[in-house]
Amino acid sequence: MAAAKRRQPVPRPLKKAEYEIRFATVGAQKGWQDLLGTIRNQMVEAWDFLTRTPGDPTRVNYRLKGDLAVKSRVVV
Repeated sequence: MAAAKRRQPVPRPLKKAEYEIRFATVGAQKGWQDLLGTIRNQMVEAWDFLTRTPGDPTRVNYRLKGDLAVKSRVVV
């Protein structure tokens, strides 16, 4: 573990039942940062929803289609 620095942000811990979200592209990362700058509270709510229940559809959250509908992951 690296030495701690003062004023370093504390990363949000995940519950064991939560999913980790990762950016697929640099553009996605930039878009996320842009949204945080304008609608931070809604982005926090979206983060909480996506990490707890990524597969639950709602009126604004729905399954993707085509090539984006399936995601493969390797567990190591």
